[in-house]
Amino acid sequence: MNKVKASVIVCTYNRADLLRSSIQSILEQDLPQDAFEVIVVDNNSKDGTADAVRQFNASAVAVKYFFESRQGLSFARNTGIANAAGEIIVFTDDDIEADRSWLSSLVAVFDDRAVSCAGGPIRPIWPGKRPDWLTDDLLRYLTVSEFGSAGETGAFKGPSYPWGANIAFRRDVFETSGLFPVNLGRSGASLLSNEEIMLCRKIERSGKKIAFAGNAVIHHKIPAERLSKSWFYHRAFWQGRSEAITDVEAQFNMYPRLRHHAGDWARISGNRGTGNFSSICYKQVILGYLFQLMTSVENGDIRKLRTLRTFIEAILWESRSEAILRERDELQRQMHQMVNSTSWKITEPLRWISKMLAKYRQ
Repeated sequence: MNKVKASVIVCTYNRADLLRSSIQSILEQDLPQDAFEVIVVDNNSKDGTADAVRQFNASAVAVKYFFESRQGLSFARNTGIANAAGEIIVFTDDDIEADRSWLSSLVAVFDDRAVSCAGGPIRPIWPGKRPDWLTDDLLRYLTVSEFGSAGETGAFKGPSYPWGANIAFRRDVFETSGLFPVNLGRSGASLLSNEEIMLCRKIERSGKKIAFAGNAVIHHKIPAERLSKSWFYHRAFWQGRSEAITDVEAQFNMYPRLRHHAGDWARISGNRGTGNFSSICYKQVILGYLFQLMTSVENGDIRKLRTLRTFIEAILWESRSEAILRERDELQRQMHQMVNSTSWKITEPLRWISKMLAKYRQ
């Protein structure tokens, strides 16, 4: 028997019916059957997930089942890695259909020893008619992308990296760069994401390549319940929170990003009557980013103060609102007085920002 070339890890939670068809799609790959295995990690499901996996016990491709009781996608992925035998560790989702050449195309790019990570296109399978308001720039919230810039160059470059529904790593990445951060990744109602970004940034800093495999195509089944504006509001807010956590973990200087976000917020708000749904979602991303920085225990009081000051000052100077412009100087004076006051209490000026954001807490 040949050594297992690739381990395909599928993490799942209470989606037994979708999981069956996803596994079947993976088993129909054109890669030799003894060259890969399927690792299913059941992340504390309460449905018939275990029974669904047992249906594939007689498969020519090894299908292995593992149970992970700790809730969270990163916990499940790390359990999959610990039990995988392949040289290449591949991740996809439990609600996909894979092109027959998906896995062979993805694995092939690792023939270049400089490649440590790779990803490919993710295309939608709609449950019905695509909503008219759902523009192409919003597709990323549904984990759908052709990754145009990576397709042109054959490689991913930050800040654009492959996504978890279609991503592969050389095994030694997890030995040198660590596992998936467990403070990111989906968990229950939480829509935190970006866990792949942490690893991809480390790979890029090490000088290794993140390749684009254009023929490694995954088709993502879009749930009907996600095709509502309220879901997109929710998803965009959590995207902002994820970006803030990623920046803090990477010790990234978030203040230039805060000023950029604040400027965009002011410009969007100033263009009354011209704001589209995409702009509204972007404001949700900004709110999520600010919310995470303001509520994180790891961010001390001084950093929270600087975060608040940076954001508000940028809005004041970028705003086109005549009312704000008239009172900008006075607001600036009051803010500086608050910051420099020896009797200033961190909880007082933060109370109003907490109230403003409280309705977004999930």
